[in-house]
Amino acid sequence: MTSAARPGRPLSAESAQRRYGLMDKPDVRETIRLQRGFLVRHNRVWGGDPGVGEITSSQKVPPRAITFAPLKQAGTAFKRR
Repeated sequence: MTSAARPGRPLSAESAQRRYGLMDKPDVRETIRLQRGFLVRHNRVWGGDPGVGEITSSQKVPPRAITFAPLKQAGTAFKRR
């Protein structure tokens, strides 16, 4: 988890993979809203861009706190509804 998800269009899958040091390209961006007082730890992202960190927790995150947004894959376009 990171604390710097900006509003608007999410990063492309390739950019997210490079920035956060992920092994696989992500399919979605998960936005997590934690309740005040939820215990978290701030860590480094190994293999990611300099200065990028992550947030971890030993507690289970409630499913209702997580929302999903699809990420654009290279060479594809979003379809408007």
